[in-house]
Amino acid sequence: MALNTLEKSAKKSTVAKLPIRAMPKGWHHWSSDAKTQFDLGVDEKVTFKGQKSACIEVRKAVSDSTVWMMQNFEGQGYRGKRIRLTAHVRTKDVAKTAVISLCVFGPGYTTLALDNMADRPISGTTEWTKCELVLDVPQTATTIRFAGIVTGPGAMYISGISFEEVDLDVPKTDNYALGCRGVWVGHPVNMDFSKNEIAKYLDDEFVGVLPKAWLQWGTKGRVYEIGADEAVAYTSKRSACIKSLVSVGELDYGWLFQKFGAPSYRGKRVRFTAYTKASKVKGRCGLHLCVMDIVSNELFSENTFDLDGAGTHDWTKHEIVVDVPHHAGVISIGAQLSGNGKFWFDGLKFEEVDLDVPATISQWKVFPKNLNFEQT
Repeated sequence: MALNTLEKSAKKSTVAKLPIRAMPKGWHHWSSDAKTQFDLGVDEKVTFKGQKSACIEVRKAVSDSTVWMMQNFEGQGYRGKRIRLTAHVRTKDVAKTAVISLCVFGPGYTTLALDNMADRPISGTTEWTKCELVLDVPQTATTIRFAGIVTGPGAMYISGISFEEVDLDVPKTDNYALGCRGVWVGHPVNMDFSKNEIAKYLDDEFVGVLPKAWLQWGTKGRVYEIGADEAVAYTSKRSACIKSLVSVGELDYGWLFQKFGAPSYRGKRVRFTAYTKASKVKGRCGLHLCVMDIVSNELFSENTFDLDGAGTHDWTKHEIVVDVPHHAGVISIGAQLSGNGKFWFDGLKFEEVDLDVPATISQWKVFPKNLNFEQT
């Protein structure tokens, strides 16, 4: 479960196993699963520069269950200001992640700003690490929460905590404003697929060499290979490829995409350009662009499925041109293959364009279809 979702769900405490250590005044705890076995509170043996630490020790975790030690306080006094939470973290045998979280809520516990270190989590066994989280507090803020969170078994120690107002020239670390987990940049990157990385958000069913900053999704199981292809390329040294590994149905699909923040493009017209190639596609394929709000709800999407179609074709240039609304939070670009075959794309470019460049609209949106319900 993404940490953004857990921030929202943690507003109510659940009954959990009572800690053996003494809980510090003003702090409380929460566990996402009643079966998780944990202990938390003040630890006088592990110190940072002579200060006591707080310890969250998860002895037995259920799946991706989390244990929190946190405190809430009123946000009104910080409205219109930039705040910084500094904490020092030490870990022991943390199997998954240990993070510090700082969150600003509005009325109804609506998340307004959040840094949960999802882009820089700590795991394993580490010495003291300094963590800084910097957020802007909107004028509608009602509550501020900071917490230590452990996912999976292991122990997290927290000490040397400070909370302060800072000048506006101190960079923010807000990763909620960009929209969702997996979005840490404000512009597309690695458009030539030249850099690879370990697939962070994928399960064991993934097949392929994932380019850095790109994500894959689609039908579960090892039915599609998705990633970089060094054997086939057009403008770069490698392309991205989606291909079926077994016979699949028309509703099965593979999708390679990238998400980035939309704020820099709000109120502007943008163009996503790429060259595509298809081989024996039985289904559909094409480029895809989606614009979402700040919590990843889709506002609209466009694709070139009608242009790429099916079958086999050599490298062909395609463009998607859209206007980005002022309330957009996230933009996703990529390509998709539904059904059988192979589909490549290369020579990607994403840019702002003048308003005299015509916007593109998928053909299926231009006229009403199947009004007599004969097509199924």
